[in-house]
Amino acid sequence: MAISTTPALEISEISRRFGGLRAIKSANASIAQGERVSIIGTNGAGKSTLFNVIAGLFPPHSGYIKLFGEEITHLPPSKRARKGLARTFQISKLFSSLSVIENVYIALKQTKYAGASLMLRKTKGNRWDRARELVEQVGLASKMDTIVDELSHGEQRQLELAMAMALEPKLLMLDEPAAGLSKAERESLTKMLLELDPEITLLLIEHDMEIALRVASRVIVMHDGEQVFEGTPSEIKASQLVRDIYLGGSIDDD
Repeated sequence: MAISTTPALEISEISRRFGGLRAIKSANASIAQGERVSIIGTNGAGKSTLFNVIAGLFPPHSGYIKLFGEEITHLPPSKRARKGLARTFQISKLFSSLSVIENVYIALKQTKYAGASLMLRKTKGNRWDRARELVEQVGLASKMDTIVDELSHGEQRQLELAMAMALEPKLLMLDEPAAGLSKAERESLTKMLLELDPEITLLLIEHDMEIALRVASRVIVMHDGEQVFEGTPSEIKASQLVRDIYLGGSIDDD
């Protein structure tokens, strides 16, 4: 099968202000289909704001966004999702009174939830099978029928990833998926991301440098609303600029 040369995601001259604060001064990037890219930077660097602009939660004040060659700059989040963009958030957005598998079932778009009752289509057995597969894929098989409120923070992060995967994304955007995870959970997350379908493009914000550098083939460094460095994981490790603005020390393999 021929590999498309059309970028999965293209952003050009994107800026975003909040009052007098320029959260993003000028962002430019082209991400190939199937590429894995990490965005790193200190708190307040503009990473999550950029994610929100790409996902359609915030409109940019300048520039444009293309998804698989189609301009989506002014499309609402729901239409971007239908075109293959799925994302997670820094703060999990789950149905806390429902079970793990019910949350994933909803994400598969085969039911309705009005906040008080869940209209389950029990006859759709293949949908339930797919929901179970996704729950198992993120390591929550033993929590299948557990109510979300009873999950640990790390388990909720795992569930959110399953719900994003339920959308069958072509571009998957993960906003700090390792936040709150234990060492074992982080290792499991890394393994899942490394085994991700190679046709899925991955854009990742992550403070855990080990995950950010292991998963990505290219890393973008943001600082004070701007992209200040871009390179391979090896180049990131060797960069004095990254040490100065991000870590304040050395980056090593340990």
